Amino acid sequence: MNILKEILELYKGLLYMNTDIEEKDRVNIENISLPPFPSVEPEEVEEVKTPSEGDVIEIFPSFDNIEMIFLVLKVKREYYKLIPLSRFWEMATHKDVLIRVKDKTYIAQTDLTLSLPKDRLERISKLRTLFKIGEIEKEMLSRIRRVEEGKEKGDGKIGGGPKKEFKELEAKRYTSLFQTEENIKILKSLKEDYLSLAASLKEKNWGEKEEVRWFYDEEEETLVVLPEEKLIGKLKKIVIEHKEGEIILFAGKLPPKVEIPLSKDLYSFKAMEERLRVKDV
Repeated sequence: MNILKEILELYKGLLYMNTDIEEKDRVNIENISLPPFPSVEPEEVEEVKTPSEGDVIEIFPSFDNIEMIFLVLKVKREYYKLIPLSRFWEMATHKDVLIRVKDKTYIAQTDLTLSLPKDRLERISKLRTLFKIGEIEKEMLSRIRRVEEGKEKGDGKIGGGPKKEFKELEAKRYTSLFQTEENIKILKSLKEDYLSLAASLKEKNWGEKEEVRWFYDEEEETLVVLPEEKLIGKLKKIVIEHKEGEIILFAGKLPPKVEIPLSKDLYSFKAMEERLRVKDV
């Protein structure tokens, strides 16, 4: 196995690992004798509500098993342009830029750039904490913009093989959390179709079907999905099927509760009832 395949397997192992520990398997730390730890200064981070261009922010805790860290590339009136960062810098392609943040190396993945409406980031901040963990100098920020715009090549070599699979998995992580513009159009279209068929019916905010229950929190604008107990800890994906494929809401080992930021204009009870599925990854 070459080094890139080994790194990919490490990444997949972290992504899909089971974080739930049975009570009988928990270790009682009071019964363990450990040498004293050296004195270490805590890393300086600050909670942030409205990040600025050049800020490096982290959603904590992550929505899966790998940290979710982003560079704020641009701040527009209605949205943020975010670039996902990854510590798996060995997977860099010509679309990625190597950067250092607080003595840690990351790749800025310009091919996975997200346009995130400001109100959606606000909804995410109600479910998780946003920390500013660093910032990028203006010169480096300008270079990343040039690579993102296709005016300059990044620091990695051509993709393919393990790099291609890595990028596909990374794309799924962020698609399930933020939704692409294409997915937003599909969800809006589904909602409009179902509303036109049952305009007189009030949208229900909860439902259940085989293997899954869900609840839509209108105040927090969050879809809460509860898989059956027999599925918890298994490698699955939660999707909404449509004519041309599926929208992935979650992929990985299923926790007891999956929280998905989803604005009111995208939620449809009938779409959930008829099209929500739990599938093997």
